[in-house]
Amino acid sequence: MKCKNCGKENEDGARFCNYCGSKLEAERIKMCTVCGTPLPEDAFFCSACGARQPEDTKKGKAKKVSPLKILLAIIALFAVCETILFFIPSTDKDSSVSVKEAVETAENEKTPENEAPKAEEAKTEAVDKYDLDIELTAISEAPTIISGRTYAGNRNNGYSHDDFRTASVKVSGTEAEKWFASGVMEFEIPASDEVKIVDAQFSKYNNLPYNAELNDISYISDDGHKLCIDVSGSSISQNYAAAEETSFVISLYISSSLYFTGDVYLSALNTDSEETIAYAVSPISLDSSTTNIDMGYEKFDVCDVTITEAIEGILPKGGEVKLRIGQDDFYGKELRFSDKSIEYSIDGELEIRNFTVKDGELSFIIDKPSYSEPSSITISNITLNCPYATVFGSFDLNIYGSAITNNYKENVEPCDKLYTGTISANEDAAYFDDNDSSGCTFENYVNINNK
Repeated sequence: MKCKNCGKENEDGARFCNYCGSKLEAERIKMCTVCGTPLPEDAFFCSACGARQPEDTKKGKAKKVSPLKILLAIIALFAVCETILFFIPSTDKDSSVSVKEAVETAENEKTPENEAPKAEEAKTEAVDKYDLDIELTAISEAPTIISGRTYAGNRNNGYSHDDFRTASVKVSGTEAEKWFASGVMEFEIPASDEVKIVDAQFSKYNNLPYNAELNDISYISDDGHKLCIDVSGSSISQNYAAAEETSFVISLYISSSLYFTGDVYLSALNTDSEETIAYAVSPISLDSSTTNIDMGYEKFDVCDVTITEAIEGILPKGGEVKLRIGQDDFYGKELRFSDKSIEYSIDGELEIRNFTVKDGELSFIIDKPSYSEPSSITISNITLNCPYATVFGSFDLNIYGSAITNNYKENVEPCDKLYTGTISANEDAAYFDDNDSSGCTFENYVNINNK
């Protein structure tokens, strides 16, 4: 047996080399895989039986492969092929059905927890998709609107519907197809809790085929907060032709709460476009001073009061003006106007009648409105009665009546179309929860000290 390390010959059966000590390995003999005849290491065929020999056959009989292992290998290969085919798109009808069933299964597995974020994402995508490309531009000067008034409630109060008309606003865009894709175009007044849209007019159409149709497909929300144009399925969208610009003009008619003053804005939903359309002002201003007095007096004099119109003619003919101190309590009015020696004077064209004190309140009727400039009424020599010796605290002066505000709900006149007859509006749209005792206030008119 030859040592592979040093090349020396050793006796047969030796396990280690006598010369270098290396472990000896038995010489491998190639044998026929069929008949077992010894063969040279490089033999391809058996010299005894002629069987072809595998190239990697080692000493001894060839190792046979287990049938079980072969079966498992076939199953594994089949599973791999099925997995690959599952992810490959197919036009086969049966494959389409399988995909549909998979989608339906996924739909059934949806839960409110994972659907809420998806719904919000879809909403955001919809807004982005239908950014309506609307530009609002005022094309006339924003007028002054008197708070606490509406034309709808009292047709014979000297007001015209034009007294409640806003600036005209041009609505334009270069991608009007987005308007029609949105379904409904919505316009609102941001301060809509205090200002309501009552009616609207449309004019000056550009690239809209049916000029009159905007009236027919527009409506005001029941709460008066929004003007909506339903363009879904209308012949406008069906006959629309792409152009550089599509536009029309809106003029609104509004009603505002007595307690709202300031700028009135119009905005288009799903856009950042906004425009000033009116200025709301209180119908009157009050000028006086606080009277301080100690508790215990049954009668005492207080400061003069001057009432000034915001604009000429704002106190209409036949309208009533009432003045009272504080609010009614369980026993009646805590402070009352005395009917002795009270006087008034007018600066301007305004004329009044029926100046009187009744049940502790002062009132008068507008007989002739002012017409060229605002008028003022100054009430002087005012004496108050205090029926209860224990009354103390601060008391406001409240001025109210039909000449001050007329858009409270008791004044609702049943009507289908309010101003111009263009849009059917809900009759409550012009009105607020105020009543005829709502009015303008001079705070801390009287301060009774608890000594």
